[in-house]
Amino acid sequence: MTAEEKEKFYDEGIAPVLAQLGRKCEDNGLSFFAAVEYDPEQQGFGRTSTLTKDCSAVMEMLNWVAKSGGNLDAFVMAAARYTTENNLPHSSIVLSQYIDPEPAKRK
Repeated sequence: MTAEEKEKFYDEGIAPVLAQLGRKCEDNGLSFFAAVEYDPEQQGFGRTSTLTKDCSAVMEMLNWVAKSGGNLDAFVMAAARYTTENNLPHSSIVLSQYIDPEPAKRK
């Protein structure tokens, strides 16, 4: 199967099923994340996610990784933004380069 055929198969046969599963999860208060790679050479993949407001950081990070398309800088910036927006404490050496490691002490 060519990359184009794989992408078409994903778009027509897989993505709709994943969307249906995502809706079922969402309707029942469950976070859902799925990623399918159809073209490794071009980083071609699709993702489906429905995350609850109180989902874990792990689910958020999975979503950021997929959204960033393998760009580490984009992933780290998403983590920094999430940590700052939610005023979360952290002990990350990497995030400390971008944000205050103790946001609760900020005035």
